[in-house]
Amino acid sequence: MSNLASALRQEIQKISRREARSATALLRKDNARLKRDVAGLKRKVSALERTAARTVAEAARLRKKTIDPHAKEVKAAKFGPKLIASLRRRLKLSQQDFGRLAGVSAQAVLGWEKGKSSPRAEAKAELVELRRIGVREARRRLEEIPQA
Repeated sequence: MSNLASALRQEIQKISRREARSATALLRKDNARLKRDVAGLKRKVSALERTAARTVAEAARLRKKTIDPHAKEVKAAKFGPKLIASLRRRLKLSQQDFGRLAGVSAQAVLGWEKGKSSPRAEAKAELVELRRIGVREARRRLEEIPQA
């Protein structure tokens, strides 16, 4: 009797394994396909991130290239709170947009306009260049700068 019970148990186990394998075969195929898809998407994201980094670097390089005031002019330039505020109003820009053009934060522009701080050398060079442009050119440059 025990031989019959063990033979029956073994046959049931064999059949249940076969059924379980056939039931999970589709899931395995789907899982493998999804893993391939995810790997492909990761490669695409990585490529897009590299492209975006190159684009940002190129934009920064072009921006530096267009802004090239002479060192003496930058050194001699004086920027008081009223001058910075009037320059910003002349260009019809918000403090945030003016800061983006100058390469600083809106808080820095606020500090300059209130007289609590003064522009550093890099920002001073940008401000000297901003004095030379008009409203249209300022808008065009703002469009070229990527949003933070």
